[in-house]
Amino acid sequence: MRKLIPSAILFLLTSLHILQAQKIDLDKRKFQIEYLALPTDPTLSYFDYYMADVFAEYSTLEKLKLTSAINSHLQLEGYVYSEEKAQFSYTISIDQPVVVYQTIDQSTTSYKNSDGTYRYVTKYTAIIQAAIPTTIYLKLVPYGTVLYTSTFSTVNAPTLFKSSPQDTREKAQYYLTDTWRGLNSSIRDIYLKRLSEEVATVKQKFDFRKKNESSFLINIDDKNRTEFTAFNIEVSKAILTLQRLSYKTPIDSSRLSMIPTLNYFLNTAQSIKPADKNQKKIKYASLYNLAICQYYLELLNDSKITAQGIIDNDYNKNDGKAIIEDVELTLTSLKTSEQRSQHLQRPGFNSTDHYQYTIPKK
Repeated sequence: MRKLIPSAILFLLTSLHILQAQKIDLDKRKFQIEYLALPTDPTLSYFDYYMADVFAEYSTLEKLKLTSAINSHLQLEGYVYSEEKAQFSYTISIDQPVVVYQTIDQSTTSYKNSDGTYRYVTKYTAIIQAAIPTTIYLKLVPYGTVLYTSTFSTVNAPTLFKSSPQDTREKAQYYLTDTWRGLNSSIRDIYLKRLSEEVATVKQKFDFRKKNESSFLINIDDKNRTEFTAFNIEVSKAILTLQRLSYKTPIDSSRLSMIPTLNYFLNTAQSIKPADKNQKKIKYASLYNLAICQYYLELLNDSKITAQGIIDNDYNKNDGKAIIEDVELTLTSLKTSEQRSQHLQRPGFNSTDHYQYTIPKK
């Protein structure tokens, strides 16, 4: 039985043949979309409740400027903070800073002048090594089974700072004497960067992190070209639906509402047998929009097939390759996290209970 072509698509195809000599312009319609960056380790994702703590003297946290930042370090998105119901604990332990070694390294370099004489330049480099022994660990409650541990800035592997070469010893000495509440400022900054990296590793491994991503669909310039109006209306519908997607709302209803738009882009692409660059552009726009919609609706295998169609169409082939790479990364993320979607409802997303560091009583 002969396949019926929707009237809007038939009108577009007929107009293409008439207007082959006229240039067709494609425009990007940008939009924002929410989804979840899933944990790379699924161990904790089967739990809902955790407790947190920091083992450190208040003076140490003050020296490190951590008295307020520690709260965000110990916040796990997607989990509910609860001392009573905790299924696992998340702890950061920080010992007092200790300077292991410091010196000013002097080096002299010689330069030969054009007249055969030598010029000597001496530079001074401040070097500091300090230990701020820190351990991050997660344990099951009440069994005490260690799920994750990381230790850094120890006496055997201290935090290292080297200044850039200075012209005078006095300038180099500044880096050694620049302190805040008794802690060298340069060492503190390097340590805090390392701590943030270690915390980021924990969250990447176990956390559900909200992401907001910028993307785009393809519009066809329809100024004085009414044959493309229907196409651009479908683009607007798709963007409206995708922008309404929430990281914590299942995508089933969005998939259902997008079926007519997906079919429109599919039928348009299948109905075009490119004979010139203009028709390749229209087919590319149809396939690209279809692949992007399928990708964000997590119809991943369909998106991969459509992206291959972009490559085969031989117009902006790199877009098809990029979509396939994104699909593979998302498939891997879903597999390693043991989750079915990047749009999930987790108890912690609606929780108002968060870890708050409290100053110890004297």
